[in-house]
Amino acid sequence: MLSAIAVVFVFVNLGSVCTHCLYNGAVGWSQLTGSRMRLLTVVLGVVGLVAALAGVWSHFAEWLNLLGIFVPPIGAVLIVDQVLQRRARTRAVRAWRAQPFVAWAIGSAGAYAVHVWAPQLSEAIAGIVLGGIAFAVIEAFSTRRSGEPTPAQIA
Repeated sequence: MLSAIAVVFVFVNLGSVCTHCLYNGAVGWSQLTGSRMRLLTVVLGVVGLVAALAGVWSHFAEWLNLLGIFVPPIGAVLIVDQVLQRRARTRAVRAWRAQPFVAWAIGSAGAYAVHVWAPQLSEAIAGIVLGGIAFAVIEAFSTRRSGEPTPAQIA
């Protein structure tokens, strides 16, 4: 009896979480592609079902490792940009800024190096530190060249 309840609980839990993720993905992709959300819900649902049936779950641990390498530098770049530099309101809005992506790549490369050559250390912390420092340095040099005010000048 308890096993049957556990199986029902797992399916209800997975269904509720996957429903939200499918909705978010369909809304995002419909905005990016200009297509209808309902069509993309079906397409993404089929892609997810095929991936699950193909055995993607056997690569779950590797996926988590990749997330631990590539996601933390994103947070560091956002924190440095929005909190520490506090220049988002005074900076001119541009359609494309390469600096955050370069800093993210540097932080991710450093986290990957730690993952491969120093597995006893935390690649997430290495990615956060390297990504944040890289973005701060890149922004410091790019603002001096562009003539934008530095954070010290704004405060």
